[in-house]
Amino acid sequence: MSRLEDEDRLYHILESSREAVGYAQGRTRKDLETDRPFTHSLVRCLEVVGEAASKISKEFRQAHPQIAWDDMISMRHKLIHAYFKINLNIVWRTVQEELPALIAELEKILEKDSTE
Repeated sequence: MSRLEDEDRLYHILESSREAVGYAQGRTRKDLETDRPFTHSLVRCLEVVGEAASKISKEFRQAHPQIAWDDMISMRHKLIHAYFKINLNIVWRTVQEELPALIAELEKILEKDSTE
């Protein structure tokens, strides 16, 4: 996979992460229980994050071990294949705690790559 393809995938991860965080602003964990469209939107964003992560080259992933690539990919598999057993606590924690840190890290990587 080329560097440009990896960069495209990073932008897909970044955009879907930003969307999920944005959708969750002003919302509560309880909303995941009561608002199915909201739940589906967050789950879909996380699926895209994991799918895009799985398409990033092994070399790029190895060069950036600070990113939890395997966790993103694993979550995508669980969301897709165990769709009626989704742990909403994990979805909420991921959106509230993990994605903001991921966004910051991806922005650093993309900024660094654009100056090289």
